[in-house]
Amino acid sequence: MYNFLEPLRKIDFVKRRYWFVAFSGVVILVGVILFILKGGFKQSIDFAGGTRLEVKINDSITIEDVRKVIMSTGVTKEVTYLGDPKDNIFLISIGVSEDYISKVETVKKALESSFKEVIFRGENTVGPRLSQEFFRNAMLLSLVVGALILIYIGVRFDFIFGLGAIIALVHDLLISFTIILLFNIEMDISIIAAILTILG
Repeated sequence: MYNFLEPLRKIDFVKRRYWFVAFSGVVILVGVILFILKGGFKQSIDFAGGTRLEVKINDSITIEDVRKVIMSTGVTKEVTYLGDPKDNIFLISIGVSEDYISKVETVKKALESSFKEVIFRGENTVGPRLSQEFFRNAMLLSLVVGALILIYIGVRFDFIFGLGAIIALVHDLLISFTIILLFNIEMDISIIAAILTILG
């Protein structure tokens, strides 16, 4: 039986190390450029503040239909599926502002007037002050965990091996950040948890 992984076992990674280093360098450079162009990571409601509506629509529609209705209100365009697209459950994110309550009501009325049966399953609001505190705490936690891991590596292993482990760890984080930026993934609690998993 042919093993399709067999050719990969014969790749001389050490011999071709400069190619792989160059590839990683290009990917990281792309991440840096994206970070500058986008002005940082796309923050979720957890960190940026605002309201997230969970809506189920019992109608034959697509996410584009919902997005058109939402965009017509001039309030937001942030609409995503929650779970299986066939279930027609959507998450609508509305950024924080002084009149966010009226904006939420505007979105609700637009949905109810455009589709047959609209069920509002949940509403989560995070104020700007609380969201900033979430973000600071998440970043502080990541830095503390990272520092503790670096200290452990430095004490537990010889310097040269510890240095190699640290470089590999930083490399993995930078590649992960590039992927987050490339696919415009929101920076939320679950992403922070994933970053801590990479660190740990």
